[in-house]
Amino acid sequence: MLLLTSQFAIAQTSSDNYTETFRLQRQNQGEMYFTKASELFKDGNYKACIDKINDFLFLFPGHPATLKSLKLLSNSYKKRDQLDESIKTDLLIYREYPTTEDGLTSYLEAGKKMLMVGRLKDGKKILENVKNQLYSSKIAKDAEIELRQNLILEEEGFQIKEEINKE
Repeated sequence: MLLLTSQFAIAQTSSDNYTETFRLQRQNQGEMYFTKASELFKDGNYKACIDKINDFLFLFPGHPATLKSLKLLSNSYKKRDQLDESIKTDLLIYREYPTTEDGLTSYLEAGKKMLMVGRLKDGKKILENVKNQLYSSKIAKDAEIELRQNLILEEEGFQIKEEINKE
């Protein structure tokens, strides 16, 4: 009985070592994918970067570099003027990390980008939500500034329209 128990313990230890080795290899492979995507971004090859990150997200779900990859993906989309895709990615980051600074910053960025593409109602709603959240006063202040700037631009736009109509 003692021999059987010790053999089981050895087999269990061997299995644990194999599992840990496999986990470390997967983590290293994921890091290599992320590093390659980062290099592609630095080289200005945003399309290839997007493809590499999408491969990474598919092949390595739950990887420790997932958040960094999503942020890089959003930036890559923005560099390619694919603002709708960038907004979707920012909202995904917020959905996955709603109470972190990264999540709130992504939510703030989504609101700003929505204003840029003319989705004023949605953008303002997001900025108001960020302004009123309690997790980060710094990000709330940034949202408040963004809302004020948007209000100023709207007022100036209204004044310009009035002047054009007078002429």
